[in-house]
Formats: sequence, C-alpha cells, structure tokens
Amino acid sequence: MLEVLGFLQVKFYLISGLNLDTSDTLILIQTRPNAFRILIENSSRPLLPLHYIEYNNCDKLYNEIIKLFKVQKVGWIGGLYDTIGKKFVSRLTDTLWYIDPHLFTLCAHLYHLPIFFT
Repeated sequence: MLEVLGFLQVKFYLISGLNLDTSDTLILIQTRPNAFRILIENSSRPLLPLHYIEYNNCDKLYNEIIKLFKVQKVGWIGGLYDTIGKKFVSRLTDTLWYIDPHLFTLCAHLYHLPIFFT
C-alpha cells in the first residue's frame, strides 16, 4: 500500500513500551475515535445550504425555511445540498413569496391551499 501511495499519504508512529496485554490499554484503544466511523457518519448526515445574508424579507424567508428544515432534521446527503438543495430552497422561497400577497384573493375564490402555504 505504501508503494501505491508513493510513501506520502500514509503516516504512522510507534509507541514504545506499550503492552497490549493489559485491559486498561485495550479499553484506551477502543475508546479513541475511529476515523472511518467518523467519515461514514458525516457522509450520511443530512446537510443544508448556507444561510443568505439578510438584505430583505425574501432573504429572511429563505433563512427561515432552512431553519425549519434543520429543526425537522432533513437535508441532502453528500454534495447535493449545495446544488439541488440550494435550488429547491430557492424555488420554494420564490413560490411562497409569490403566493403570500394573493392569499386573500385565492381564499375569496374558494381555492384550496395546503396549510404549508398559509
């Protein structure tokens, strides 16, 4: 493996005088964080797009949608949060921003909107 990686990508160290027969040392080794487990947990954790700097109320709505998703613990896995996730939150913000001033008119014409839009 060292030859394939060119002796550059692998780092290791030796601990002299370490006796692996003792149970205290074994417990110490097991409680240290495992890098592969951390990578797997982070790759399967749902992520959300970054907040906008709030210049207007539309930006504030965008950030509130992201906060709502964070409370619900939903998001996108991997790098999709920055492409698809950002586009989804942006389009949802635009939809809510467009419908909001027309809610009274839509209700007056007896159009049914899901509770989410109100």
